Amino acid sequence: MKIKSFIAENEEFMKKSGITNARNELFWILEEKISLSKKDILLFPEKQLSQEELALLIPLIQKRCQRYPLQYILGKSDFMGLVFEVGEGVLIPRPETELIVGYGIKNFPKNAFILEIGSGSGCISTALKYFRPDLNIVAVDISEKALEYTLKNSETILKQKTPFQFYLSDCFENIPPFPFDAVISNPPYLSLNDMQMIDRELLYEPPIALSPGEEGLSVYQKIAKARPDYLKASGQIVLEIGYNIEENVKKIFSDYRLVETIRDFQNIARTLVFEASCR
Repeated sequence: MKIKSFIAENEEFMKKSGITNARNELFWILEEKISLSKKDILLFPEKQLSQEELALLIPLIQKRCQRYPLQYILGKSDFMGLVFEVGEGVLIPRPETELIVGYGIKNFPKNAFILEIGSGSGCISTALKYFRPDLNIVAVDISEKALEYTLKNSETILKQKTPFQFYLSDCFENIPPFPFDAVISNPPYLSLNDMQMIDRELLYEPPIALSPGEEGLSVYQKIAKARPDYLKASGQIVLEIGYNIEENVKKIFSDYRLVETIRDFQNIARTLVFEASCR
């Protein structure tokens, strides 16, 4: 099959499955899986794809049409201009999570000690360390698979062996007490009701990284116990929140001082910053 025929046929197939950016996704899949760049595709549309190439590509297109995440197909995801390896068992990094990193880059003290709860792919901790090499970071996750991604991505991107400490832990459970300058987290926050209405693509991501059950607030409640064992008297807690839980999270942290509410480009509150000092 010629490249142009493959593109035309599968673009239509993908669009019928509800994938609006089908053409670009095909370009990305071809480049990642058979090293065929967009330039090659446009310059040599008559080029024939081999049977081996078709045998590799067609099942991937079929999976994508079942709304299997593109990032899992490509095996990677962009975050803060860095490329993170991702796959089944780890949450795909989201653009709104970059707000936590942006805040930390600008505001965390020099040589600060940072604890991340729920490191997942390692995107937050790794990006922070990449842009702020002075920071001392401890990354924690309840999932062994997620910690494997955190370790691999951090070592690959930062080009050093074990660039920060890692703990397999449910929040603070297995972490020795230490007065951190900041605790940061993009915790699971979807409620059980939210999980009934999520996009099909989210069904392929690990449920434990999306929802803690019930109202979606239990991990926030655990993080709120950071003081005094895991947070300095002037330390901060920086949290990503869902679009509909801002007030609930503020109530959980009512004993802390709200420092800042960071909104995304749609003016939705996405990150809350609290300080440990009493109100």
